[in-house]
Amino acid sequence: MRLSIRNEWLSFIAAGCAAAGKPVWGSIQSVADSGSNDTSRNIIGGEPAFNGEFPHHVAVFLNSEYKSGGIILDERHVLLTAYSFYSKRKGQESAEDYTVVAGMWRTGKLDTGSQVRGVVDFITHPKWNIESFAAPNMAVLRVDSDFTFNRYVQPATLVKTRDEERRLRKIGDCAMVGFGCTNYEEKTFPKRLRKIEELTLPNYQTCNAFVEKFGGMSTNQMCSYNPPKSLCLLDEGGALVCRKPNTGDQVVISVASFSIDPPREFGLTYYSRVYRFRKWINRVVVRLEERA
Repeated sequence: MRLSIRNEWLSFIAAGCAAAGKPVWGSIQSVADSGSNDTSRNIIGGEPAFNGEFPHHVAVFLNSEYKSGGIILDERHVLLTAYSFYSKRKGQESAEDYTVVAGMWRTGKLDTGSQVRGVVDFITHPKWNIESFAAPNMAVLRVDSDFTFNRYVQPATLVKTRDEERRLRKIGDCAMVGFGCTNYEEKTFPKRLRKIEELTLPNYQTCNAFVEKFGGMSTNQMCSYNPPKSLCLLDEGGALVCRKPNTGDQVVISVASFSIDPPREFGLTYYSRVYRFRKWINRVVVRLEERA
């Protein structure tokens, strides 16, 4: 479904927060849900991003309701979470139920640089399991017509190797981004895309210690620890990016998957590490093109 009518935009935004699913894995909850009464339901403790600051970021809608973030891979493909294609109503949804908006900065209206696309196909990771937060929470979708690249819409640069990820993490100039709900109870969103900068990225042992009693995390995952700052409701699928020291160029090192509730108290967000899935992502892009 196309989002072509400007005066309908606010109804799309308001509906998304109310319709968020609520998968719960122990006391761990997907970033698509949180059960606490904290009224700050967006990127918690963050600040507004600049227009065009994260041109790879897209907003994904399910049946006109905001569902998640996503990351532009190329003219036709978007990287996001497998959970983005799940709802309690139908389980796994159909491609035509989704819409992607690139170049979106303000949530109250379509900006001049916004590009709306339908979805024709998607593939989720075969090992993803809604019952396990350690399962690969990754997916790729194909849009119905090419994105036009400009200052507001650009493909992401993905981290290629473990060594590159380590170098970028060591530098420490990393940020996460999303459009998550501002207030769950009142069904409101932030007015602009939000970000958290200067993230603390602990090692595997530290991240795993918080979730070990629930079965532990996978080595395909990483976390950020920044209380009282965290991703939250409907922020899944957004990128964790680190900037190169000489150029400032952004490199996506992971994709937001879930947070620990309540986010403000724990400040913990878990991600899927991109370099671990790079070969799978490349294979899926080829498959989607073959199926087109």
